[in-house]
Amino acid sequence: MLLWSQAAHAERFSGKVKLDRLDILVSDSAPYRGHFDLSSELPSQQDFTLTNVRITFNFKDDKEWTIRSGEHIRQDTGRVERHKGQYPLSGMVTGQTDHYEKAVSTEVHSNPGEVAKLTIGRNIYYGTTSRRRQVTQIPQGQTTLLLGTYADTGDGGRLRQHYKITDRSLEQRLDGYDGYFTIQNKILDVTSAQDLAHRKRLDFELSGEGDYILLEATVWYEGQVSGELIPETPSVFFAKGPGLYGALAGGLVLGSFVWRRRGQGDDKAAGPPRRPRKTTKPQKQFSH
Repeated sequence: MLLWSQAAHAERFSGKVKLDRLDILVSDSAPYRGHFDLSSELPSQQDFTLTNVRITFNFKDDKEWTIRSGEHIRQDTGRVERHKGQYPLSGMVTGQTDHYEKAVSTEVHSNPGEVAKLTIGRNIYYGTTSRRRQVTQIPQGQTTLLLGTYADTGDGGRLRQHYKITDRSLEQRLDGYDGYFTIQNKILDVTSAQDLAHRKRLDFELSGEGDYILLEATVWYEGQVSGELIPETPSVFFAKGPGLYGALAGGLVLGSFVWRRRGQGDDKAAGPPRRPRKTTKPQKQFSH
């Protein structure tokens, strides 16, 4: 009888399903429920096990920054320039003196943080926007204002026309949360993986704080199909039973008998011929 050794052979498989170009607005007041359909991806009519299921979700902030006016700063720079002037001068006026100052208007831009909450079965993951702090100066040009004609103490008291030159700028102050963010490479628990293998569908729900946009989502899966029994090199063994033992014993006795008979015949043929034994005849006695 042949004994076939049993070895499990498991065929591995892997793949991914991606949901892209979604552009779905999600907020705390309007959560979103979606799913991955893996019915055409996973093995059909076969027993299989999912050994690893990972997900990644990509979002962006809706960038609804609120703007409010901040403080207005006017500051004398201490810069003074004297020149002949660009306007006609009269009388004792000797030139023009420019006094420089700067005026800065501020705008404050703010945007609250967004928190994405992803729920898949018993798995809950969070993703948040990053804080953005930035100050930008935007030139707004110059304005010129005639202050009058009076003695310039810095020019020996001579009479000069005085102007105020104002360099204007807008300062934008951004302090809030903005940009792209992600829930990346999260591994689902065994229960969710088993549910996916059974239903071939992965449900998820997005909620959280604030409002954000779901851009795309991806699920990766790995698994193996249940193995089949593969025959290996056969080996011989003896089953219990009087039939087989009797056959084997009879074969051994018969083989031994033939071998011994052949051995005896060979010995008789190979030995030297025996010489006949000599016999002593009695001698006759003669009488005289």
